[in-house]
Amino acid sequence: MEYRVVKTLKEKEDVFRLRYRVFCLEKKWLNPEEYPDGKETDEYDQHSVHFLAQNDTGKIVGTARAIFPSELGLPVLNNFTDIAIPDHVERYVELSRLIVAKETRGLTATIGLLKSILNWCLDEGITTAFVIVEERMLNFLLRLGYPFQKAGQGKFYFGAYTIPAYVTLSELNKALQLLNIKKQKLFVEILIP
Repeated sequence: MEYRVVKTLKEKEDVFRLRYRVFCLEKKWLNPEEYPDGKETDEYDQHSVHFLAQNDTGKIVGTARAIFPSELGLPVLNNFTDIAIPDHVERYVELSRLIVAKETRGLTATIGLLKSILNWCLDEGITTAFVIVEERMLNFLLRLGYPFQKAGQGKFYFGAYTIPAYVTLSELNKALQLLNIKKQKLFVEILIP
């Protein structure tokens, strides 16, 4: 599996088709009639860097985007009124539209996308990422040891009960390294009792 920034217009269109398939047809969070071309896009896409997960046959099976602040604002700031950006936040983005195709779903693809986004953000000097995440997914990430912080009260948004949250990317990087070490230790303990 390869994880990277979208490079071509065709890749971007394939990402939008995957978003349509998952958000409109599978989860039914969005009305497919509003996307007659079969591509789910919105006004934030032009202010975003898009990422993909591509399987060994070249098929795009996952995607996410990092939205930069613009005159549009960010979805997290526009849809949750009680958000206050912490004082320590310097450069930030909002991560959204993180999905993995049904046939590929699992922690490996999701973490691969997150690592790709994290590395890119750190290279670009971005310090913090905001997210709007389903409550159950946030709880799952917290149980795994990811250092997300709630940024406000939850509400029903984009088809599910969601929570606004943020993560300091240097702390997320440390958590990923620690989780990788724990996973390697567990693997060794299983293989070499």
